[in-house]
Formats: sequence, C-alpha cells, structure tokens
Amino acid sequence: MQITSFVARLAWYVSIPAFLFIFLTAYQQFPETVSFGTSGFTLGKQATFYLFAGLMLLLNVLLLWLGSSFRRLPDAAVSQGVFSRWQGLRPRLNESFTEWTHWGAALSNVLLGLATYLLALDNAIEPARLRWMPFSSLLVGCLLLLAAWVAYLPLRIRVLKP
Repeated sequence: MQITSFVARLAWYVSIPAFLFIFLTAYQQFPETVSFGTSGFTLGKQATFYLFAGLMLLLNVLLLWLGSSFRRLPDAAVSQGVFSRWQGLRPRLNESFTEWTHWGAALSNVLLGLATYLLALDNAIEPARLRWMPFSSLLVGCLLLLAAWVAYLPLRIRVLKP
C-alpha cells in the first residue's frame, strides 16, 4: 500500500466521525420545521435527519462499491485507450482507482457535514450562537475541492507515468 492510499483511507475514516459530530451538533439546533432556503420547501426535523443520514450512507456505499467493482473488471476492458500504458501495472491502477473513491467518500462526508451545518445556521433562532466560522467563501472552496477530486484520477492516469 502506498502512502497516498493510506492517507486517502485515513481521511475517509476520520471524515465519518467528523460528519457525525457536525451532523448531530447541527441536528440539535434545528427547529421542528426545517426550511431549505427561499424555495419554501420544508421538512420536519426527523425527516431532515433521515435525509442527510441516508445521503451519507448512500454516497459512501456507492463510491466504495465503485472502487471495489473496478478490481473485478477483466484486464481486456482496461487495456484500451488511455489505460493502454497501464497494461502491465493493473495492481497500481486498481490501487489508484480505490484511492480516488476513498477521497470521494471523504469529500462527500465533509461536504454533507458542512451542508447540514449551513442548514442549521440558516434555520437558527439565535444565529449569533452558531457562528464560529466565516462562510463567505465556503461555496467556492467546496466547488474547488469537488473539481480537484473529479480531475484527480483522469490526470493521474493520463499525465503521470505508470
């Protein structure tokens, strides 16, 4: 196992309790009816809890399933196109793909936790009590992280030497 794979797996492991801490902290601050912005869409406190918990579980399971199913692809399927340079190095390609999915799961946990916290800030009765972090550039930072994650695997496969 390479150090990058270890760090990706560690980031995923750390992101789960971090998500749970932020999620449960924000859940305590929700009113009985949670409003989702200016659209007028509202859900109950429990329904919002199940929505975010279900999204977290679904994204983690799907991303990690994607990483494990890539290993089961036949070698002929991955020896074409841009993968042709990696033909003799299938274990390293599998490890890179699994590392990418672990980073994706960690990123989805962090972004869902931040979304829950922002929803709690938006619905807070006492907004000054919850504000401990400036969120002016949070959306830009999240989009940059998401773009970096999406671009990471194709760049690694195409640009870096196998």
